[in-house]
Amino acid sequence: MDYKKILEDGKKLGFSDLEFQISSSTSLSIDVFKGKVEKNQVQSDFSIVLSGLYNDQLASVSTTNQDFDPKKLLKKLKENTKALNKAEKEEIFGGSKEYPKSIVREVDFNNVDNKEKVEFLINLEKKVYELDKRVILVENSCYFESTTTQEIINSKGLNLKKELKSCGAYTYVNASEGESTQTGFGVQVAFNFKDLDLNKIASKAVERATRLLGAKPIKSGKYPVIIEKDAFSSLLGAFLGIFSGEAAIKKTTLLLGKEKTKIFDERVNIIEDPLMENSVYYTPFDDEGVATKKKHLIKDGVFQGFAHNLKTAKALNEELTGNGYNKSVDFAYTYLGNGDTALADLIKSIDKGLLITSMQGLHSGLNPISGDFSLQSSGFYLEDGKISKPTSLIVTSGNFFEMMNDIDKIGNDLELRNESSVNAPSVKFNGLQVSGE
Repeated sequence: MDYKKILEDGKKLGFSDLEFQISSSTSLSIDVFKGKVEKNQVQSDFSIVLSGLYNDQLASVSTTNQDFDPKKLLKKLKENTKALNKAEKEEIFGGSKEYPKSIVREVDFNNVDNKEKVEFLINLEKKVYELDKRVILVENSCYFESTTTQEIINSKGLNLKKELKSCGAYTYVNASEGESTQTGFGVQVAFNFKDLDLNKIASKAVERATRLLGAKPIKSGKYPVIIEKDAFSSLLGAFLGIFSGEAAIKKTTLLLGKEKTKIFDERVNIIEDPLMENSVYYTPFDDEGVATKKKHLIKDGVFQGFAHNLKTAKALNEELTGNGYNKSVDFAYTYLGNGDTALADLIKSIDKGLLITSMQGLHSGLNPISGDFSLQSSGFYLEDGKISKPTSLIVTSGNFFEMMNDIDKIGNDLELRNESSVNAPSVKFNGLQVSGE
């Protein structure tokens, strides 16, 4: 398809600028249950969005037909200008001064026979059952892979392309002991099939399913609390919106007007790094064609400024940050910087307290505007510097802004994983309210 000619023809229809956003993907998903394949699905997707600037307003049209008729697409785009009634001026981005390199990865999963992938899942399921007799059911074991290509081509000369490739596997496990039942989940994401470790996936799922068997609520009270790395990664991810330029415009963040102000403990560093080369989230530009960069959201406890897409940067008269995704502001790969204390030493430092390993209800049990949260949690009761017993059906309550100023120690167990776009080490807080018995 001659995209350049279509853009030229669009200008003849009165559009000052036009842009194509082209996305294509191929994915594979295989599910195994009780040694048999339940799903083996290959899916290919293609989409094009053509946007045109008409009297400083953006109209758009989309199609999933790779053999689309350019004249009909432009005609529909022109028709869509009749519905434009936005007050603010819009724009098509002309490009950043320079861009990070695009990485074309050589991956092996396209050359691995599907029979080998099925065998991997069957062996994964077997391994789970072998690891612990308390496992009563492997609900699902799944292998997945995808290759996605994204392109941006516009009349201002912008011509960008990136590829995202990854594969992975996961399993869900049920375990039981007496009257107690628990579930566990193990997952791994990698670039290459050969790097997937079924022993690692199985062990994590079984550990999570069995470690809380027999868990009971503890007495309500205020305790020193360690939020384990996986749980704190989830909590941090739920509050990332406070750093968004959209929240600043809507005045739904307490950080408004606090740029370059210390808001958290000085040991807190929150970093977004879309350019981490060993990450499946590596992206040299955002959905609007703006170059991405590694940056601190929080540096030594100081708020560095809001993340922006084209719209929010213009509205607040601030620099572009490369955070325009899905017509909103979002973050590519974010983490809390490591501390210097091992998790074992964090546990040893607590006479009576909690190690929280899981928090549920992150979308309904917290308020990102005020920072208040009240979340059903599970983990372990700690006594005399040791794990005493598992606990569940408790509710941990607090305020995100307050707790980030009430840190005792930050762990050194950060893992920059592909399984999550937000990661953190374990963090010990001086006191959080826990409701139980």
